Amino acid sequence: MREIINSIFTTSSFRVVASIQDCIFFENPIEGQRSYFLVVYLETAKLKGYLDSEYFEQVQSFFEEQKKIKADIDKNTSLLIIAKANELEQDFLANKNSILEIEEDEFWFKKYVLIYSDASVEGFGQGTEVLAELKTCVLNSTRFTAFKDSLFLDAEYFVAMQIFLKFPFLNVPISLNEQLLSIDNILQNNLSKSEISFLELLVGELDSFEEDYWDRLKDDSVKAIESEELKKFFTKFEADDKNL
Repeated sequence: MREIINSIFTTSSFRVVASIQDCIFFENPIEGQRSYFLVVYLETAKLKGYLDSEYFEQVQSFFEEQKKIKADIDKNTSLLIIAKANELEQDFLANKNSILEIEEDEFWFKKYVLIYSDASVEGFGQGTEVLAELKTCVLNSTRFTAFKDSLFLDAEYFVAMQIFLKFPFLNVPISLNEQLLSIDNILQNNLSKSEISFLELLVGELDSFEEDYWDRLKDDSVKAIESEELKKFFTKFEADDKNL
């Protein structure tokens, strides 16, 4: 996995400027694109409470040392944690809350967590073509459809997708973007013309509602909810948990 990560960074114009143990400091020196990444490798068992651990203290100390050399890194650095799992699905689900805790933390730098297993990266090369291989992987429509139905059925695809979502300097391949429907597309596919007209009218009238509108709507809804047609209309906006 380290070779894959190194290849992604070097292919994207980054270079290694410093490293300690399991932490590597990457820099993109191109003017106008200057940015820095602290890449940390660890086991998933260390994710819980990571930001309060001695492991993160070492990363912070390393970061402070780099600030003495490069004054602009304070606001231009991101932390990327590459966490190795024994069982990809099991470890991901067990550490989901820890991942959210790390990524949503507001202090220090932006943080991203990517989980992988040895088996999930066996199919990717180790050279300069690895980024192209990753793009080919996520653009495979059959694998994309399977991924939407079951996140962990294809471990390679799961990791490839994570890479494009967790590496902010990478763009999701355009063909994949085309598969992701816009809100307008979703409405067109799920609502009739009359329902769309009703929704547009409702949205258009929001600014002109009187102060007591929502109170009156609450009272009217008790009666209106008995309408089967209204129930069917609002059911179309319910979330599909399978695809969340």
